[in-house]
Amino acid sequence: MTLAEAITDALRRSHVRLTTAVPGHGATQTYEAWKRGGEPTPPFSFHEEVAVGMAHGAALLGHRSAVLLKAHGFLKAANAIADSLAAGTTAGFLFVVFHDPTGAHSDSILEIEGAARELGLPVHRPEASQRLPALRKALRYSESYGLPHLVILNADAVSE
Repeated sequence: MTLAEAITDALRRSHVRLTTAVPGHGATQTYEAWKRGGEPTPPFSFHEEVAVGMAHGAALLGHRSAVLLKAHGFLKAANAIADSLAAGTTAGFLFVVFHDPTGAHSDSILEIEGAARELGLPVHRPEASQRLPALRKALRYSESYGLPHLVILNADAVSE
């Protein structure tokens, strides 16, 4: 099982009902694994704010949700992310951002942790051995505090 498949499995076992994604290294592989699960799934979104808005709407209605995207996409979605922080959430709501530390699959190397913290978003960047437990913990945290949560993962690890 690849990490992309394991992430999908962890989200499903955590009762995530809706996952949206913007294409990019890490997010694409993970979303393709999600789509193989058989549930009705929206297509890839090519607009980051739409992907965030759809998942936030589900979380407001009480359905756990996740958005899969790269660091650049996270910053492009900052307006919708700020809205989700202002409105809060009633169910677990995750941003799973796939970081490209070498820039091999991106236009540039972009560090988003500082920007996320400035927005007021809770951030978790787990060690390799804690990636899957971090997703479950972040969902619980999101529900406990009524806020979305960001988990940053290494994009290159999805093929492991």
